[in-house]
Amino acid sequence: MRLSAFLAHPDARVARGNLIAMVLAWNTPFYPLYLRWMAGAEAWPLGWATLSVLPFFLAVPLLARRWPVLARVALVLVGFGNVLFCTWLLGEASGTELFLLPCVLLPGLVFGRGDEFVFGPLLALPLLAYYGLHGRYPAPPLAWSEAASSGMFALNAGSVGCLVAFFALLVARSAPDQPGQPVARERAGD
Repeated sequence: MRLSAFLAHPDARVARGNLIAMVLAWNTPFYPLYLRWMAGAEAWPLGWATLSVLPFFLAVPLLARRWPVLARVALVLVGFGNVLFCTWLLGEASGTELFLLPCVLLPGLVFGRGDEFVFGPLLALPLLAYYGLHGRYPAPPLAWSEAASSGMFALNAGSVGCLVAFFALLVARSAPDQPGQPVARERAGD
């Protein structure tokens, strides 16, 4: 009940952003362990650096209490920055760049009508990053073996699939229950 109260917000889009931030925060501490399991011991030392984003995801619901728009922008930018950082850290062959797909979807989940001034640039950012950075990231700190890169790619591709499925569940949860029934508009900001 305390967690529900912590994530609650009168604006459904802000509450959705809080939930997404918390799900990402919950999964962040396990990522180094997954890396160790999928990529082997060579991924272990740098895997811990991926934890640096954890406090930022945890801060989103706190920020949302006072500055809801800023909290949603922060969620999108923290996720996006994490993808860029991890792609550099683990290398493009690790598949972390695939997380740009959920970064494209995220603004649509936490922004709506009336938020175009924020939504458009946040939607474009991961696309521009992909086309601007793909194949141009600086070399990662460690050279990974093919087996480690393959294991990381499998882990990240599966994780992206799970995250997109979670986003789909959030969309389905806000859809009308009856076929042919109009979608109810979220009140705050629409």
